[in-house]
Amino acid sequence: MKHIFTPNAPTPGAYSQGVLDGRTLSLSGQTGNDPAHPKQDIVNGGVGPQTMQALENLLAVVVAAGGDIHSFVSLRVYLKDSSGSRAADNIAEGRRQEDWVTYNKAYRAFFAEHGRNDLPAREQVWVVDIPLPNEPTLVEVSGIAVISLRNKKKTRG
Repeated sequence: MKHIFTPNAPTPGAYSQGVLDGRTLSLSGQTGNDPAHPKQDIVNGGVGPQTMQALENLLAVVVAAGGDIHSFVSLRVYLKDSSGSRAADNIAEGRRQEDWVTYNKAYRAFFAEHGRNDLPAREQVWVVDIPLPNEPTLVEVSGIAVISLRNKKKTRG
C-alpha cells in the first residue's frame, strides 16, 4: 500500500490525498480549494468553478499515483444544499435545480476538456454542510481510480 501526496492538490488534514493498493487508488474528498493560492482558498464563483477545481485536485492525485483522466472509475459527489432547506417550496427547489444544472455542466466540461467523453460511474448526495471551517464550500468529490499497468510502468522509468 502506498500513500499518495502531491503539492498539486490542497494540503490535507489528518488523511492521505489518496491510497494506492495494487492498481486501485482510493481518493479522499477534494473541494474547490486552489493549491496554487498561498492560503489554498476556495475558488470564487460558486458551484461551477468549485466543481472544476475539485476535479482538477482529484486528477492531480491520480496523476501523482501514475494515472490519468481515464483512470477514474467512480466518483462520489457531495453538493451543499445552498437553498438552506429541504422544504418543498418553489424558491428552494429552484435553487437546488440551478445548482444541479451548473454542477453537471461543469462536470461534463471538465472531462471533455481532458479528452474523456465516457464518464465514470457517479453518485450524488445533497448535504446540509461540508465541514471546512470558514470556507464557503459547496462541492466535495471523492472517488476510486484504477491505475493501468501501462501508466504504472511509464511512471517507474
